[in-house]
Amino acid sequence: MIPSLENKIKDARLTKTERRIADFALENLSRICFMTADDISTELGVSDASVIRFARSLGYSGFADLQKNIRSRISEHMENGADGQSTPFERLTRIIPYLADDDLVRSMMRIMTQNFEDTFKRNGMQKIEEISKCLIASRHKYIVGPRGSQDLAFMFTHLFAQNLPRVHPVLYADASSFEPLLDIDGRDCAVIFSFQRYSGAAQNISAFIRKSGAKRIVVTDKATAPLARGADILLTVGLNNISFNNSRVVAVFLAELISADITRRLNPAEINARLKKYDELNPL
Repeated sequence: MIPSLENKIKDARLTKTERRIADFALENLSRICFMTADDISTELGVSDASVIRFARSLGYSGFADLQKNIRSRISEHMENGADGQSTPFERLTRIIPYLADDDLVRSMMRIMTQNFEDTFKRNGMQKIEEISKCLIASRHKYIVGPRGSQDLAFMFTHLFAQNLPRVHPVLYADASSFEPLLDIDGRDCAVIFSFQRYSGAAQNISAFIRKSGAKRIVVTDKATAPLARGADILLTVGLNNISFNNSRVVAVFLAELISADITRRLNPAEINARLKKYDELNPL
């Protein structure tokens, strides 16, 4: 993934047709280097004018300018996993060949390796450090993951709360979760998870947080996801799996990586004092 292209897409006001072209572009970067606007329009069933308008919506003079930008930044084929919007049944039909492999461990390792490579080509260590600094500097930290993202939000909350004060989980789409958000303001930040069919609850909470002025760290599957646009920090994660559910492996790794980066930035004495309190509450 090309970070600058991803950022342009997430912040652009695109039509439904242009978002189809954007998804195609993100998933077929190396192919686009050798395609014409007419080639893309034929493959997607849209007009070549739509392809040109898409490029101009991102700030390029035309498709050739967009193509030149991609060529200057990429040297090998790379795919962005698109399973995040698929239904479990649709995903299952695509993974049957992997399940038929006698060496299931090898198949799983191959998919997970690709997830890691794609994720870190889209998100360098600089972005991880940016997230760490944002969490440390913020007064309150809200970890938002209703419905299908509850497990990840719980994991992030658990790891961050060991190092940082005032970390609040928002795990349910009901009043018990909304009440802590009533006092959120520009001194705070929120980590918001949104995958698969994109929870409407997460979108509503994100809109509320945006109005408050708090910073939004959005963790999702692609730059064209509903919550990506306007995110202060966008972290796109590889989700491909050889089962019909999204893989959590890379997301959990990122949680631990961010937690480790936070730990190395804090005063060890403060961390020790905090962990002693934790041990008092949670004895062996």
